[in-house]
Amino acid sequence: MSAVTIITGFDALLARHILTSKTTKRKRDLRSAATVDAANIKAAVRGAAMHKGRDFLENLLAPAGSLDCKDLLAAATDGVAAVFAFLERGPYAAAVPLLKQSMAAFERWCDNQMIELIRPQRNNYFTIEPLAAFILGRENEIRMVRLILSAKINHLPDEALRERLRETYV
Repeated sequence: MSAVTIITGFDALLARHILTSKTTKRKRDLRSAATVDAANIKAAVRGAAMHKGRDFLENLLAPAGSLDCKDLLAAATDGVAAVFAFLERGPYAAAVPLLKQSMAAFERWCDNQMIELIRPQRNNYFTIEPLAAFILGRENEIRMVRLILSAKINHLPDEALRERLRETYV
């Protein structure tokens, strides 16, 4: 079993956990838009790149989010180009050039979209949402600090580091 298979399987498990967690419908929809679709896209692209069969891909895709899983599954079985064509017809058309560039660029875009999604929550003073947004923003900043430290320890070029840095919450 390769590392890519393990990561892809983990993304699918995370998406299924989010769908079955006990949260309100509004918060589940927010998480679904930010996480489940991204996990399904990553699973479809990785599975198509590895030339995996329909049964393998069916186990990876979470049946939720804004993407039609049946169409995404059909595209993934046809190859990476078909997945890109499928995504270009929907709300993730802006992500296709990033997916063609690298998976790291797509993951950065997903994280930036999440920050943009939670940033307006700072102004909802009488709800729990500012606290949740603050925690998500801090987690993002902690990931960036780890990324910078790891890049400096391993002498990665600055361009490779800039490609992976995300937007901050503040």
